[in-house]
Amino acid sequence: MSFAKISTRKIYEQIADQLKQFILEGGWKSGEKLPSTKELSEQFQVGRSTMR
Repeated sequence: MSFAKISTRKIYEQIADQLKQFILEGGWKSGEKLPSTKELSEQFQVGRSTMR
């Protein structure tokens, strides 16, 4: 019997996907500044190093 490898998605990958989706849905307009690392880390409730 063989098992498939179980892969987990890293937190930064999940955050990147959410940010990408937000941009694609028009959450931020072209040329608009993104929130600071500090603000995003507070919103996602992760450390600042994860956001970098």
